[in-house]
Parts: sequence; C-alpha cells; structure tokens
Amino acid sequence: MDLIGRSEELLLITIWRLQDEAYGVRILETMNGATGRDWSLGTALLTIASQLRRTSRMNPADELRGD
Repeated sequence: MDLIGRSEELLLITIWRLQDEAYGVRILETMNGATGRDWSLGTALLTIASQLRRTSRMNPADELRGD
C-alpha cells in the first residue's frame, strides 16, 4: 500500500479546508501561511499530479464510469 507524503497530506488538507475556494493561488497562500515555508506553484502542481497518478492507479477506469 502506498502512503501519501507530508506535502501531499498538507495539500489535501488545504484543499479540504478551502472547499469551493480551493484554487491555485489561494492554495499556495494557505499552505505558505500554515507552514511558514515558501511553496512554489511548481511544487504544488507536482504534488497534485502525483496524487492524481496514485488515485488513478488505485481506481482504474471502468465501463460503469465511462472512462
């Protein structure tokens, strides 16, 4: 079983916390404020891409979803 990393955990919690307000700049501002670290947009996007790859491996497309 693959476990998520710290940055992925922070990203998912941030998105959950922001709900409908979760978009690029707002996510970065929240992550920067929560950690005191200067997250770059590239780092956030790589983290999102990693999570999407992990999720798609865990839930492969099927006929029912039409993917």
